[in-house]
Amino acid sequence: MPEAIVEYLKKTNQIQLKEDDIGAISRLIYEGLALKYKYVLGKIEDAAEKKIDVVHVTGGGGKNTLLNQFIANALHKKVTAGPEECTATGNLLMQAYGCGHASSLTEIRRIVRDSFQVREYVPEDEAEWNLAYKNFTKYCF
Repeated sequence: MPEAIVEYLKKTNQIQLKEDDIGAISRLIYEGLALKYKYVLGKIEDAAEKKIDVVHVTGGGGKNTLLNQFIANALHKKVTAGPEECTATGNLLMQAYGCGHASSLTEIRRIVRDSFQVREYVPEDEAEWNLAYKNFTKYCF
């Protein structure tokens, strides 16, 4: 994969990286993911005719601090991350609701907040990420 990335960067006259510069290539991948989130979220907001204020990252992706910060930066929105085991947690809590041990969606959300660490990320470096998005759309679409 690093070879393909370096070759694409050369072909499109972008920043030049070396195949063994795993840190720079990893950062490029994470930034690309965050910028793709921005692109897709924009399409969703347009289709729904509604703006989304907070993005919730659940599951294993919630553990990736760097990616979650990049998502907040790219989207210019708050990101909450966690819980990691959201599928099992949701299943258990819906069963609790079905059995009468939780009375509402509000109560289920309170149980999750009280039981699991949820991390918050706020946007940083707005101008830098706006420029990155402009370049992303130029080369990727």
